[in-house]
Amino acid sequence: MSTVPKRILISLLVFACANQVFAQPPQPAEEMVQLNFPAEVEIKVLIDYVSTALDVRIIYDEQISSKTISVKSATPIPKSSLLAVLNSALKMKGLVLADAEAPGWKRIIQADRMPQVAPSIIPPSTARDRDQAEAVTESFQLNYVDPQKVEPALAPLLTQPGANSIVLPESRTIIVTDYAANLVRIRELIEMLDRPKPTAAMEVVSLRFVDAKSIGEQVTQILQSRLKAEGRLTPSVDLIPDTRSNKLLLIGNKVQIEAAKQIIKTLDVPLGLSTKTYSFEHVSASRIDSLVKDLLDPESGKRMYRSSIDEEENLLVATTTEDIHKQIVQLKDTRDTAPRRGRSPMRFYKVKNLPVRDLLQTIRSIEQQAVSPTEQQTPTLANPQNGRFDVVQQPGVLAANGPATPSGPNAAPADPGFEIPPPPSYRGPESQGPLLHVDTAGSESTAGSLLGKARVTADVHTNNLIVIAEPAVQRLYAELIEKLDQPLPQVLIESRVVIIDTSDNFSLGVEFSSGDRDGGKRLLTFSSFGLSEVDPVSGALSLVPGLGFNGTLVDPDVADVVVRALTTHNRSRVTSAPRVLVNDNAEGQLTSVAEVPFNSINASDTVATTSFAGFAQAGTTITVTPRISDADKIQLDFGITLNTFTSTGGDGVPPRQTDEIRSQVTIPDGYTVIVGGLNRTANSWTFTSMPGIDKVPLLRYLGGNESRDRSSSSMFIFLKPIILRDDKHKDLRFLSERDVKCAGVHPDFPRSEPIWINAPRRSKRQPTGTAARGYARR
Repeated sequence: MSTVPKRILISLLVFACANQVFAQPPQPAEEMVQLNFPAEVEIKVLIDYVSTALDVRIIYDEQISSKTISVKSATPIPKSSLLAVLNSALKMKGLVLADAEAPGWKRIIQADRMPQVAPSIIPPSTARDRDQAEAVTESFQLNYVDPQKVEPALAPLLTQPGANSIVLPESRTIIVTDYAANLVRIRELIEMLDRPKPTAAMEVVSLRFVDAKSIGEQVTQILQSRLKAEGRLTPSVDLIPDTRSNKLLLIGNKVQIEAAKQIIKTLDVPLGLSTKTYSFEHVSASRIDSLVKDLLDPESGKRMYRSSIDEEENLLVATTTEDIHKQIVQLKDTRDTAPRRGRSPMRFYKVKNLPVRDLLQTIRSIEQQAVSPTEQQTPTLANPQNGRFDVVQQPGVLAANGPATPSGPNAAPADPGFEIPPPPSYRGPESQGPLLHVDTAGSESTAGSLLGKARVTADVHTNNLIVIAEPAVQRLYAELIEKLDQPLPQVLIESRVVIIDTSDNFSLGVEFSSGDRDGGKRLLTFSSFGLSEVDPVSGALSLVPGLGFNGTLVDPDVADVVVRALTTHNRSRVTSAPRVLVNDNAEGQLTSVAEVPFNSINASDTVATTSFAGFAQAGTTITVTPRISDADKIQLDFGITLNTFTSTGGDGVPPRQTDEIRSQVTIPDGYTVIVGGLNRTANSWTFTSMPGIDKVPLLRYLGGNESRDRSSSSMFIFLKPIILRDDKHKDLRFLSERDVKCAGVHPDFPRSEPIWINAPRRSKRQPTGTAARGYARR
């Protein structure tokens, strides 16, 4: 076909199509209505208007007539939108327009019945296709999240009253009933929540220059800080270190793993370390290694300094930075020198405040606790003070011009004519074990490794402690002795003992004598209670004078009568104030004892001998043990024992009664403890008479002897501890001066008196430079 016919055919087709388009009839214009309602109109009026205009049959309750609304429209609106206007007005009043049971009818109900009448939306239709004020029901199928977790997020968005939601966990479905406009927002929220979770990934990162465990902790801390800054609390990625292969296992989503890998890449960089070997002649490699570690920070030293020591060749292999290598070279130049001569390993320490035996026992107990019995320690010939090797001839023998090197950790050098016996706590090299490590000054060298490497003994006569050891060990023992040899604070115990005795005694005795005193045969009757002496011939009573009232009646025709009556009252108070000075945690004792002698009788078949047996003691004993605690408080352990003789026992041995009080209290310095309660009351009544008469109420006093005794004793003890801390004992001197003045005793120090010095004038003839004589007088 030629080109011209083709162009003609195309033109005809375009013309035909254009004629068809323009040939369609025009669409009719939508009918417009103007709403001219009063300012407030009953909603019933709007319902009737819409029902008439749209030819919709609506059923409603007359109770809604009281509800009023305001409908204003300045311009006409489409007639088809009247139903939407009615739905919006009903929604404002809590009402819903729904389909009635009868076909073609609608009804108005309360919004809380919305789930019962709302029609369901059938997919693919959505709430966007419905009137925005229409109540509908829509179901949402969830694919990735649990609907029970989504429902709490939807509850605040539901219209109240009326709207609700139902969860079907089996089918992962949420059914929501609400107005169509609100269902549009709910659909958007559900679509945003129902998304797949990011998949977890795992990667292994190999590390070259850093430790897997340390960098894992560091990266985890960095990620947590970033999450905190972003307002998130859940961990982003887990880092699991594998120390065997020095690898790091990352578990998380891909984005988080990439972020962690970037941080690891930034941190896993070389530190510029190099390895060098150092040899030493006069200083031990371990000593230089210890000094280098002391100079470095503990944290940075672990990363920047690694070392190995060859004990046989005395070599130090160090892997570190160039700056630390320079420090090692400087230490080698200053420490690797020939040892000094003439240094003695023996030192004497003057113990000032403790008995030297006690201090020696304490040091030996520390040495025993510091030594482990399970392992053996290899002795070294290096000096721990500077690490140098001391040249010796043989173990235990002094060098010609240098200090001796002990052959064992506790052995002393042998010197002709001088040898100190080993202390009881000395153990030979075969029993020496490694010592407990005690970190000193943050370094890896231990002070515990030096304990026990000295020979220690005591000189009781001079109270000196003798230590034979190397200088480094000497410094350790010097510090230990200085810490232990501290002056103990003293406590002055002031006690005051007050004893109050009260006694009331009454005695009444009557004796009589009668009978036939004439003739050859005489019948005499008399009573005797020790008030008189009776004449055995005549029966006459001879009065024996005694304390109190004494009376006698002598009548030879009738009878002789002797009467004695006595009453005594005793009141006594005894006060004593002893004081004792004791050291802290020591016991002090105050004793006031009365001694009564007694005899012992040795009897045999033929003879009995009496000999002195000893003394029976009774009195008051007070023991106190103060312990000073923090804040100047004193824990006082005290015991008070009171012994008294109650009467005279058989064979002259007096019976003794003991009362004792023991307690422990804590009181501030200078306060007083009052101990009371040691009270005793004794009542006794003795009546001696003749049988028969003692039953007659009044007559028994005429032929008997009666005595009544009542005594009471009370003791109070006041204990007042005072702490004395002054090293020069000025506080004790001050307290003692008061007692010295009260006793009228001259003090020990002399009194200063003025001295007058007369110096004569120099004579003119006296040569220059000659000293003038002076005269002094007191």
